[in-house]
Amino acid sequence: MAGIPIHATPGVGGGFEIMQQYKLDKNVFSSSDLSTILMGLTSLSNMVSGDEMVNALAKIQSFVPADQAANIETKTNQLYIDLNPWMGHRNIHTNLDSIKKAIEENRLLSFDYADRHGNSTARRTEPYQLLLKNSNWYFQGYCLKRNDFRLFKLSRITNLQIKDTVFTPREFQKPQLEFDAIWRRCKQKSLFGFISRSWIE
Repeated sequence: MAGIPIHATPGVGGGFEIMQQYKLDKNVFSSSDLSTILMGLTSLSNMVSGDEMVNALAKIQSFVPADQAANIETKTNQLYIDLNPWMGHRNIHTNLDSIKKAIEENRLLSFDYADRHGNSTARRTEPYQLLLKNSNWYFQGYCLKRNDFRLFKLSRITNLQIKDTVFTPREFQKPQLEFDAIWRRCKQKSLFGFISRSWIE
């Protein structure tokens, strides 16, 4: 982005960040930028609640010039993305908030989990990441029962509890999830009548 000082940190765990002394100029966003950001945040706020989301929306709205407010509001309302399921799974909202809190505080989660065959098992997991794929929410965590990373589908989770136990995040880099490749492998293997041990529970 032209005019914005970026600092690069090489190596594992590195990345790009805006220099701390930089102050964001309101003019850096066009009306199209603002309407696109508000569109995305508004849609996501329907699923992920909390003060952080409210504050983020308020901050972005404060960048809207008074003479462009009506135009930006019209553009924002031209597209609405509803991430909620059509029916059922009313506990997903609550579970999302709980998992997000547990991730932020590095606290263990316990829950009952039903696999694709309907068999339920008790799990204790270190949560690391929330994911949204094809309107379905998952979270990535290290399952203490399986001693490995797993993906858990939120609609299969019941009796979710945040435990008092605080865990130390694992030092190695969390694997990058290639959802499409994983789904293809699972589908190919299922054609032959078996599904091997998978990240997706």
